Amino acid sequence: YARLPLEKILKEAASPGGLVLILDDVQNLRQQARSSAEVMIAMTQNLNLIHNGRIGAPVILLAAGLGKSRPLFDELGSARFSHDCVRHLRQLSEEAEREVIRDWLVKAGGAHGDTNHLTRWIDTIAAQCHAWPQHVQLHAPPAAQWLLGTGGALTEQLPAEVLAQGRKSRFQSYKGRLVGFAPAHIVAMAKLLAQMRPNAPFRRSDLIAAFQRGGAGTDAAAVFQLALRNGVVAERPSGLFEIPIPSMHNWMVQEYANPPGGAYGLAV
Repeated sequence: YARLPLEKILKEAASPGGLVLILDDVQNLRQQARSSAEVMIAMTQNLNLIHNGRIGAPVILLAAGLGKSRPLFDELGSARFSHDCVRHLRQLSEEAEREVIRDWLVKAGGAHGDTNHLTRWIDTIAAQCHAWPQHVQLHAPPAAQWLLGTGGALTEQLPAEVLAQGRKSRFQSYKGRLVGFAPAHIVAMAKLLAQMRPNAPFRRSDLIAAFQRGGAGTDAAAVFQLALRNGVVAERPSGLFEIPIPSMHNWMVQEYANPPGGAYGLAV
């Protein structure tokens, strides 16, 4: 339903130079698609128009999501992808990370002054980001905002309050991914992670067994799916799984595996 109107809208928007559609948080569409047969049909038809080039004008869909986003397209009838159309985003190279941070400080913050100061600022921020793009976006913009307030004048060291602001935002982002988990599930996952290095692969059965030991019982498989949806866990092309953010791995172990005072008292 609404196929022709949508086709017309997209064709007009895409003419003459083309149209790029950006869809974020793809994993959240699954619940909407399953809400009714009518919604499922509409999504399938509309995606088919784009995926098979039936708009009559150049249209590109950029879709990004966590966990099991790729299988959602299978459910919606678009299972065929060219080999270079699916990208598993991981850490930046060290050079790219530093360039992005530099751009935030210089282009957004107007940084100027001693180049040694700029290098120290970049070094300090990079040490917090671990080459993870989302972390750069949490640490670099506050630094740029601080520079705007001083006319871009660099101090010898990155101000402690700016560093603390970035760390607070990063830890809050980790806690946000754990929303929906019972404390016992978080502790069980953290204790499993404490036995392995960051980015080490593990099997689905390893984490499910940990959840069962931690009291998830018959719901352990559902808890695992929650971990996938929230981006706590990601699947590798090999079929194994990992905690995709190494610093989150370390944070979970520190906060929940053997925290002072007991993990069950921590709010998430």
